[in-house]
Amino acid sequence: MFTFDEAQKSGASLTRLVGVFSEPSEARLVGDGSVATADIASYPVTVRDLTFTYPGSEDPVLRGVTLSIPAGGSLALVGATGAGKSTLAALIAGIGRPQAGSVRIGSHDLADTDEAGARALVSILTQETHVFSGPLADDLRLAAPDASDDKLR
Repeated sequence: MFTFDEAQKSGASLTRLVGVFSEPSEARLVGDGSVATADIASYPVTVRDLTFTYPGSEDPVLRGVTLSIPAGGSLALVGATGAGKSTLAALIAGIGRPQAGSVRIGSHDLADTDEAGARALVSILTQETHVFSGPLADDLRLAAPDASDDKLR
């Protein structure tokens, strides 16, 4: 059953998603690996033989992962808890560096791009939920910032 609490969480999450997707894409890789202005959706993302092990662990969470996302495409990562979905997404977003393999946006390896450049190129939506402790009116104003108290009632 869909409860009011779930509806409230979903509405707030949707507002945040709309905000993220409404942001203009300003990043473009240039020959020296720096970032300039253009539409990043025109670049494919290629992951080749990616291996990643967390510090203090002997077993890689990712081993030999290879995938391609065509320009303008999207990817859904689905799997069991601990399978490496969030780790793979973080590495594609330039958060952390793999022990082996590469992540490329267009023809540029993220290993050759600084963190600021990677952040300009990639957005990541995590699976964590956020609980708001304020009044319901604050949550509703996420979708309608200028709404009066009367309109919220």
